[in-house]
Amino acid sequence: MWWRTHAVLAAAAFLASPPLAHPVLFLDNHGIAAERGLRRVLHRPAKHGPPLVGPLQHNAAPFMTVMRLRGRYRMYFNSLIPGRAMYVSYVESPDGVHFGRRPTNLDIPNIEFGATVVRAPDGHLVLGWWQDGVWTAVSHNGGNRFIHAEEVIDQTGPAENDIVSMTYFRGRYIAMLKLYKHYARGGKTAPPGTRRVVGVATSPNARDWTKPRVVLAPDGRDPGVTEFYGVGGMIDRGGVLVGMLRVLRDDIGRGIGYTTLAWSRDGVTWHRYRAPFLSFSADRRKWDSSAAWADSQIVARGRTMVYYGGYHGGHKANNRHLGLATLPVDRYVSRTGTGILETRPVRLAGLALNATVRGSVVVDLVRGRRVVSSCRVPRGDYVYERVCPVIGTYRVRLLVQDADVYALS
Repeated sequence: MWWRTHAVLAAAAFLASPPLAHPVLFLDNHGIAAERGLRRVLHRPAKHGPPLVGPLQHNAAPFMTVMRLRGRYRMYFNSLIPGRAMYVSYVESPDGVHFGRRPTNLDIPNIEFGATVVRAPDGHLVLGWWQDGVWTAVSHNGGNRFIHAEEVIDQTGPAENDIVSMTYFRGRYIAMLKLYKHYARGGKTAPPGTRRVVGVATSPNARDWTKPRVVLAPDGRDPGVTEFYGVGGMIDRGGVLVGMLRVLRDDIGRGIGYTTLAWSRDGVTWHRYRAPFLSFSADRRKWDSSAAWADSQIVARGRTMVYYGGYHGGHKANNRHLGLATLPVDRYVSRTGTGILETRPVRLAGLALNATVRGSVVVDLVRGRRVVSSCRVPRGDYVYERVCPVIGTYRVRLLVQDADVYALS
């Protein structure tokens, strides 16, 4: 009865809803018309091991941007030259793992924190950082020289912060800022006071920005004195902006930090998972034993590469490195177990599945109330492998028997 009623509603939705973008991640319920029997499971990346950048490159902060430029990987980060100044610097790598030891310093004065770099629609790069406010500069030569530095968001009022991360999403620039919010009442374990939260500002051109407003803040369900140290590492995956929310607990020891998943469909309305996605090492001797704060993501060679800053010795300690954790592409969250999942209409040119199948998955392609065709996916590990040769717009019904289903395309 449930599925019979659902079929009528889904047929109406097929006519009324535009097809979903690709890929369709099962990070939330946005692309799902109906579901039964499956659990939502968070998956964590595996750490690479040793840090990629550290004292040899004068690294001074956990913030960075990694991108591909001219066939190579480039990491922009903050370097502090003793007795001189803080710079935005970069090192390069042939594979995104092994970076050079000698950084190149950009000619940008008065850096305090931040090395967020955005590729604009016309191909030029926009660099953002903080120095008593948010500043940007533009590069037209592939990121070696940035010019026209100007302050675009001043420090006064709710924009007081020292962390900024930027991206370009759905026709505008998105800036995620670390702001402050006063809590007049404490919770069960948190006293009243001011805590770090996350705000957002938008711009059509990276110069004229809206007033920042709070979009992610700790609440009564968060333990202790939970604070947020901004959202970084934003990446567009099929129309959903996946970001890394940095969580701070200064009320534990000398300060600890970990990363949770955050996501948005429009860049300004944000949601978050509470469980750690990337956590600090349990071994106190490790370079990331106090904090693991992700700040950049790229997709390369079938994997999502998550670059993060690690602290050893506490939140305010100066022993900071930059490292890497990876997972198969888009495998942030799965629908796991045995059950049924049906999507909203999807425009397909061959259906590719991202799933780990221990039992089996049957794929029904549905139009209206009718199953147009079906295909069976046997046991195996599929990272966007084509499983059904189909062209057209359909609802995809997955009959799942002991599998982790992450996404389809």
